[in-house]
Amino acid sequence: GERSHSLDIREDLYSDIIKAHDLNYHKVIRVKKGNNLKVFREIEKIVKKMVNSKEGLPDGVIACNDLMASALIIALRNNNIHVPEDIGVIGYDNTPLSYISSPGITTVDLGTEALGEQAANILLNKIFFKNTSDKRIILNTQLVLREST
Repeated sequence: GERSHSLDIREDLYSDIIKAHDLNYHKVIRVKKGNNLKVFREIEKIVKKMVNSKEGLPDGVIACNDLMASALIIALRNNNIHVPEDIGVIGYDNTPLSYISSPGITTVDLGTEALGEQAANILLNKIFFKNTSDKRIILNTQLVLREST
């Protein structure tokens, strides 16, 4: 996806974990405008490059959202690459798409209901109580295991 605060946080955490576990593979592939249908064409091009490269396929891919994970699974299937047998795929957001995709997408559930509730409470406090202080709230996430890994 394009640069965004949430993407920056995810990418920074990914880099930190790679370093903390002394892993030697660290590659980030950016796909422009990751939340629209153009993502399918972009990912198809990336998959073709991966299939034809000397490096070959990675063991797994963490997509920045479930739409991109679904597009990746389709592009891999179109190139006779099987998920999870040949490559694992993890999405992000735990949208209904992750459940209805085939295979079902392993994804990170961000707790969007709790996120929305907290955001609404902060906004209402700012509106009705003129509360101008900023708050940093950390919500729990959960890995939802499905068939893509």
